[in-house]
Amino acid sequence: MARNGISVARIEEIQRLVEEGRTDRFISRALKCRRTKVAEVRRAGALVAPSALVVAPQAAPLWTERVDWPGVPRQQNLEDFSSCRQLKTA
Repeated sequence: MARNGISVARIEEIQRLVEEGRTDRFISRALKCRRTKVAEVRRAGALVAPSALVVAPQAAPLWTERVDWPGVPRQQNLEDFSSCRQLKTA
């Protein structure tokens, strides 16, 4: 399956070379990508820069609300596991 996307690092590098005043042909040869992709990034570069994108923080999964977090360290002690069955080793 072919990869259609372009990495953020590649887009930033194209934008850096565009800001230096390099031509699309030079950039495409230097980065080994298509001139049409360079032109696309050049056109869209003024609209959206990858470094300007802000990722919204994700909420914690719902199962974390049901866990007794203060009791978790208590369960780490070996004395608390005395009621658990021991594994038999042959």
